[in-house]
Amino acid sequence: MKPDELAHLQGLSATLADRYSALEPIPGVHPRGQVLAGEAMGDIGALEIALDAYHSTVPAPPIVDGLTGDQRFFLGRAQSWRARFTDDAIRNQLTQGSNAIPWMRVNGPLPNIDAWYVAFDVRPGDKLYLPPSGRLRMWQ
Repeated sequence: MKPDELAHLQGLSATLADRYSALEPIPGVHPRGQVLAGEAMGDIGALEIALDAYHSTVPAPPIVDGLTGDQRFFLGRAQSWRARFTDDAIRNQLTQGSNAIPWMRVNGPLPNIDAWYVAFDVRPGDKLYLPPSGRLRMWQ
């Protein structure tokens, strides 16, 4: 890996660690962002690759039940992480485990994907909105 690539990935990791550490899924419990940053980077990269693959194999997806192809793609991602945990389970996972809780696996990476904004008309002021300059890019 080239030094500039390593520096880019280290910067992404630090930003994600800070963002995840700032979350408070239950009162008084913050994720260990430094532990979760690598997984978060993988989620962003995987979404980018999967969306590119989807677009290359289904260039003009039909609207189904009023949903565009990209909307269905992102909803499928969210549905795959659908789960319900007790507060004790969340606390344990975030303080002892090395993986993010399910809603973080959806709401953490999606705001970094430009196509998500287009698919759902996400705008400034919406809860998960990040300005384009704040969106993390796995590849420069």
